Amino acid sequence: MRRTHFNHYESLSKVGRMRWLAKRMAKLRASEHQKGFRDDPLALKAARIARLNTVAEDGKVAIMSSGRDCDGVQWRNQHLGLYPALYWAVSRVMDREYDNAEGPMSVWVERPSVAKQAEYSSRDLTMEAYENGHAHVLYSGDLD
Repeated sequence: MRRTHFNHYESLSKVGRMRWLAKRMAKLRASEHQKGFRDDPLALKAARIARLNTVAEDGKVAIMSSGRDCDGVQWRNQHLGLYPALYWAVSRVMDREYDNAEGPMSVWVERPSVAKQAEYSSRDLTMEAYENGHAHVLYSGDLD
C-alpha cells in the first residue's frame, strides 16, 4: 500500500489530529494568499522586494501578524519585531511564522512608524463562547 501523509494522520491522537489539521489549513490559506505567484516564484520574490523597498524606514521594516490560534484566541496587529529590509531576513521570519501557525493567520511587513501606532488587540473566543452558553461553537468577528 502506498504511504501518504494521510496515513500519518490516522496514527495521531485526537489532539494531534487537531494540531495537524490546523497547521495544514494554515499552509493552504498561505498558499491561497499567494495563488497568483504559484507558477512564478521569481514574480513573488520581486513583489516582496518591491514591498520591502516601499515600506523601509532607515533600512528597517516591522513585521506584523494577525490571526487565530488552535485554542480560539484571535489577535490583531501583533508586532513581531524590527528587521533589516532584506529579502532573506524578512522571508525567513515570515516563513517561520507560517510554519508554526496553529490556525488561520496572516503576516505582513509594515513601516516601523505605522507599527508603533498600531494597537494590539485580542479576544479569547473559547471563553466567550463558554460564558455565552454555546461552548461548542466559536463566533469570530471584530476585535473592536
